[in-house]
Amino acid sequence: MKVISEVPYKVLNKKGLVLAIGVFDGVHRGHQRLLKEVVKTAKRLCYVSGVITFDPHPIQILNPAAALPLVIPLKERLKLIASLGIKACMVVNFTKSLSGQSGGEFLEKYILSRFALKAIIVGEDFRFGSGKGSSIDDMIRIGKEKGFAVKVVKLSRKRKHKIGSSTVRHHISLGELSEARKLLGRSYSVFGKVEKGYGRGKVMGFPTANISSEGIVLPPDGVYAVFVRIDKEIYSGMASIGYRPTFESSKTDRNIEVFIFDFSRDIYKKEIEIIFAKRLRDEVKFASSADLIAEMKKDKIAASKILKRITVRGLHLSL
Repeated sequence: MKVISEVPYKVLNKKGLVLAIGVFDGVHRGHQRLLKEVVKTAKRLCYVSGVITFDPHPIQILNPAAALPLVIPLKERLKLIASLGIKACMVVNFTKSLSGQSGGEFLEKYILSRFALKAIIVGEDFRFGSGKGSSIDDMIRIGKEKGFAVKVVKLSRKRKHKIGSSTVRHHISLGELSEARKLLGRSYSVFGKVEKGYGRGKVMGFPTANISSEGIVLPPDGVYAVFVRIDKEIYSGMASIGYRPTFESSKTDRNIEVFIFDFSRDIYKKEIEIIFAKRLRDEVKFASSADLIAEMKKDKIAASKILKRITVRGLHLSL
């Protein structure tokens, strides 16, 4: 998939473009349904399938006090979009200035003046432009004037409720991983670069990889059975989310530590993915390091049993 920045460029493809517009945070089953329709339509008409997405998330600009965490970072969002067959993606820098444009102004500046647009695929609740003031009917009207078609896709639903990023975020934050998995179409996972830690895990016989989680929605503090993807290899392990209370760390120092079973490679600064399988227990403050080590040995046994019953195939959408 070609990723295009906002700098001026020639028309992507003279054959034409079939497009979807949205943040697509999480690339959940609803997003997947829409993007698959983009790919299907583009192939049928011999056009190019494309996406326009936004970064930062509009809420982070329009209502920063909300401190909205993302389901997945932009880099992984683009990988998931590409995995569905989308051929090109334009990442638009979302600003307050952009938010003040009408739907027609946005279409002209970012799409019609740049692409040979042939069709836009939207969900049935799609709105765009300043204050989301433009509707699908407005899009259809503009399409008739400018020569592109508009196709509306019915929303994916779970038990009659719309599948949305906010719902996915809600389930993850409550630790409802099975519900999040149903909506995402894959297991919830966290991506990040391995950072330097305090080295306590290595001393205790459980060397851990430390991952920054800033800006990403996380399940509740505790210990989890996980798979870990490093490059294209999948390993079993367990992860701890929290503040390391046994060592009296700062309550502002929330992080993720993952212990990978039967693994000894140096992965400092390596990008890894932690795929959450099941919660094992709450985060607990132990009276001593010895008590913590004893509990971690039990955690490893429990996690190993759980992970042996799970096939990696179908657990996570491959990137």
